[in-house]
Amino acid sequence: MSTCYQHQVIGQSDVVYPSTSSTAPIIDPEPLRQSLAGRAGSGGLQVVDISVPRNVHPDCCAVPGAFCYNVDDLKLVVGVRGSLVGCV
Repeated sequence: MSTCYQHQVIGQSDVVYPSTSSTAPIIDPEPLRQSLAGRAGSGGLQVVDISVPRNVHPDCCAVPGAFCYNVDDLKLVVGVRGSLVGCV
């Protein structure tokens, strides 16, 4: 997928799950910022990076309207929910 097309699709999406074998980020802050600037809706974009190594640059979390999560965040949620089992 070309980078231009990738960011066009990201700009039209509500949730993105990048997962590639790339050893470097494929989503960087400035192109992400540009993608979100053209969004028609006012809602944010959920970016859930399930790749190891990560496909989303860490600075993307500072892009307004981007809500970024990664595998470590998912592990944290599972750990918290797991500790709550049986606490009814």
